[in-house]
This record gives sequence, structure tokens and C-alpha cells, in this order.
Amino acid sequence: HFKELGTVNNTINAKKDGGITKDFVLRIPKQKIRYLRVIAKNRGVCPAWHTGAGEPAWIFADEIWVE
Repeated sequence: HFKELGTVNNTINAKKDGGITKDFVLRIPKQKIRYLRVIAKNRGVCPAWHTGAGEPAWIFADEIWVE
């Protein structure tokens, strides 16, 4: 059983080209947590202006920190 702790939205301009590094931060009150589920959603298909237009969009996550 998971309880939703919050949502963080992407504020990066969708037309920005090249590699982008962005920290997404969700601050929650201190509590005991045994498991953490993170859900990230991509845009689905690359838009017409993108070099990969019509192809599946990718999303990469390198690190998830819990402090």
C-alpha cells in the first residue's frame, strides 16, 4: 500500500535542445518510510521539431537521493 507524498512537475522548455541536467526536489515532513516508489513520465512521442520526430521519447534518471 503506497501513499502519495506529492508531485513535482517539469519546468524545462520542451524545445530546449541538447543534454539537460535537472534536479527535481520534493520536500516532505520527516516520517518513517520503508519503501519509496518514484514514477516519472515522458512525453510519449518526440514532437515534429525534434530530430527523433515520431519516435518514442526517452527519459533517464541517474540518481535518487533520500535524506
